[in-house]
This record gives sequence, C-alpha cells and structure tokens, in this order.
Amino acid sequence: MEEGGRIRVRSGNPVRRFWLRRSLFTVLYLALPALLLHGLLFHPPCRSNRAAAIAALRTLASAQEAFRRARIVDLDGDGIPEYGTFGELTAVVTPRADPAGRARARRLSSPLLSPALADLDSSGIVLKSGYCFRIFLPARDGGGAHEGASGPAPRAPGSPSGTLEEEAPEGPLFSAPIDTDGAEFLWCAYAWPARHGVSEVDSFFVDRSREVWLLEDGEGDYDGKDRTPAFDAAFPRDAAGDWAPPPIGAPAEHVGRDGNTWRRLP
Repeated sequence: MEEGGRIRVRSGNPVRRFWLRRSLFTVLYLALPALLLHGLLFHPPCRSNRAAAIAALRTLASAQEAFRRARIVDLDGDGIPEYGTFGELTAVVTPRADPAGRARARRLSSPLLSPALADLDSSGIVLKSGYCFRIFLPARDGGGAHEGASGPAPRAPGSPSGTLEEEAPEGPLFSAPIDTDGAEFLWCAYAWPARHGVSEVDSFFVDRSREVWLLEDGEGDYDGKDRTPAFDAAFPRDAAGDWAPPPIGAPAEHVGRDGNTWRRLP
C-alpha cells in the first residue's frame, strides 16, 4: 500500500509470529538436555586434568629413580637403597629411619618432586588438578603400605591370599611397616578422579618401569577418597605373587586384579 509517496509493508500475522517463536523455544528446550548429555558422554570434562595427571606420574617415576640413586634411605644397611614416599620426595618430611616411619633422619637438601604433591591427607592421598594420587611401597607383612592412617592397605578382589598386619601401632606415618627389602625394588602409584565425571573419568597406574597404564573408567570404580584403588588393582590378574606389577614388554593391555582392563599408554 502506498501512502503519501511511501510504501508501507504489512507485518506478518501476529498469531503466526507467536506460534513460530513458541515452536523455536520448544525445540531449544527439548534439545538442550540432549546436547549437554552428548557433551558429557563424548567430550569428558577437563581433559587438561587428564594430561596433568599423566605428566605428574611420569615425573614421579623419574623422581623415584633419583631418590634411589641418591641413596637417601637404606634401612637394612645392605648397600641397596629404597624408594620413597610423597613426603620424602617433596622434602616436607625428613627421610624415614625405621620401617614404620616414626623415626626420621636428615632432611633432603632439595626436593626431588614438586611441592604441589606434598599436601597429603590423613590417608596418604594427594589432591592435585582434579586427581587423587597415592604411592604404595611393599609392606613388611605383605600387601602395600602408604603414608597416612594406620591399618593395612586394602587388596583388590583378585589378590592372592596372604596375611596382612591387622592392627598397626598407634600413630605411625605409614599404614603398615614397610618391607625394607621389597622397597629396594618395588613401588607403585595411582591417579584417579577426585570427582568422577566432573574432574575426569580415567584412572592411571605407574611403577618402577615408568610405564603409565590407563583405565578408561566410565563406570566410576574409582572416585575421590571413598572409592580408591587397592595397591594391586592394576597388577595382571593371572600373575603369581603378592607384588606382581606388569613386567616390561608385557602385552599392551591386560585384565587387572580389580577386574578392569588396563591399557599401556605410548
């Protein structure tokens, strides 16, 4: 229509506009949860946490070798040094002078591991970048010992039977006295999500071989401080002996004593 030399364009039907807008809103309302679910399932959160955990475990493996080469702990005096704990590697505590950790020797001249891995809780767990970390050393009466609360470390369901110390003395630094001979050759560590599905989903294992093993833990077997891996969770299920971590040159994946499939990272 032309009015006063101007062309006036009619706007669309207001009822039609209303229903169009409502339809768009409904589509977005229904699609948004699906989009969010897709992101959680196919794009796990905080992938930088995963990379940081892998890097921390590899750094830990190097620090353990440096600790042993420096001959900082040799409790039985046989000339073969032992591996260390987070507290010893970060130099926030002096090296142990007895298997239970109640007596202490000289302080390290400098830390071999970042102080970011020094803040342990009462059960020997370090929280860093969305992950929980824990080191195990062989326990004197079998199983694994860790820094923190007294009492033996748990075993995975598929572990060989054996005797663990039922009750450690009150107030030790370690969950059980350390096997001085075993700690000369063995240690292991795990990293698992502090909040499964939020901070991350995957778990990792490393030992003296320096090989890092991955558990794609979509089921949430390991989650924060309530669901933690046993010392032998990633050990091959069919391997004989108490401490039987994956040997160097082992197949690229295996079923662990926890019943999960662990895969070696390149």
